Amino acid sequence: MQAIIGILFALISALIWGTTTILARVFLRNRGGITLNAVRLLIAAPFYLVILLYTGFPHIDNLTLFIIALSSLSGFVLGDYFFFTSMKFMGVSRSMLITSIYPLWVIIFGFLLLGREITPMMVLGALIIAAAVGMVMYKRENIEFNYIGVLNAIVAQFLWALAVLSIDWLLEGMPVLKVTAMRVSMGGLIALFILPWERKKIAVLTAKEWFFAAIIAIFGIVIAQYTFTTAINLAGPGIAAPLGETSPILASIFAKVFLHEKVTSRLFLAITLTIAGVAVLMM
Repeated sequence: MQAIIGILFALISALIWGTTTILARVFLRNRGGITLNAVRLLIAAPFYLVILLYTGFPHIDNLTLFIIALSSLSGFVLGDYFFFTSMKFMGVSRSMLITSIYPLWVIIFGFLLLGREITPMMVLGALIIAAAVGMVMYKRENIEFNYIGVLNAIVAQFLWALAVLSIDWLLEGMPVLKVTAMRVSMGGLIALFILPWERKKIAVLTAKEWFFAAIIAIFGIVIAQYTFTTAINLAGPGIAAPLGETSPILASIFAKVFLHEKVTSRLFLAITLTIAGVAVLMM
């Protein structure tokens, strides 16, 4: 039952990220990835700072503080920045297609660095889900692969894998809410250091762009980071990470349901593969 709840939380995270990624793509048409990163972290961090002030800051040693900073830097700041930059060069589809294999690195690095269990079923499940994502994303946008965009997407996937593993390590000593709060708050602190270089660009943001950034921050960071951290805690990184990458498929399914778009054979096969991948991961 615990693993099933973790899977549900991972799918919720994927759905939120699928939606906010599209909003991020709209924001990035006229703005840079550093600007978006700084603004969304500055919006999100106060939410968790209030929680920490109410519940109390955890007592942590220097190593844990370093891991928190590393986790925020590799996930929110650098990882997302490289992904946003990749989107500017190649669009959402191509970037997500490349980064969709990062759960495999989570499984491999988790085994090498943290001694986490790695099974053939975990690898097979992650590969099946990556294939399903690839079927949905490939050729959805009329944008060619760009070597700068590809390089940024590759760097992003390694940084995201590092962030997921750091969350897994932090969960051994802190509850989910504290881990999420500390990571997001640290991200906000890092954004404050970025602010002096980005203040002129932030000052000219339109009301629409502030609205998009707020939605991305509240849903993509405040809510989705908590649900994803919970998924890692309940189901483990080897299961949570592949499921978190199903966001393009979930977005397509909801487009069919609510916007009455046609269900193509490609989407139907992708959904079938996703279900199969989830079943394999649960074995």
